[in-house]
Amino acid sequence: MANSVSIESFANSINETLYYLDPMNTGSVENGLHDEYYRLAEGIAQSVRKGVQVEEAVRNELEFWFDESSPDKVLSICKALTQEGLTNG
Repeated sequence: MANSVSIESFANSINETLYYLDPMNTGSVENGLHDEYYRLAEGIAQSVRKGVQVEEAVRNELEFWFDESSPDKVLSICKALTQEGLTNG
């Protein structure tokens, strides 16, 4: 999936997954915050496109944007992204 679509499309797909998952409990769905996780998603997409493993990309972006990288949050995000078809490279 990562190599067959544009970065923007790839990031949008990740963002949609994060929007519904709402891993940081921001109330993204309840409050209609469709772009709440876009920068996180964009960073994950760019990192994965560069060959970074999904788990590492998620961890790095969580640390950068939310100063958070608990294993439970990383795992829940990786699981949701995997269910949506995101795999390493």
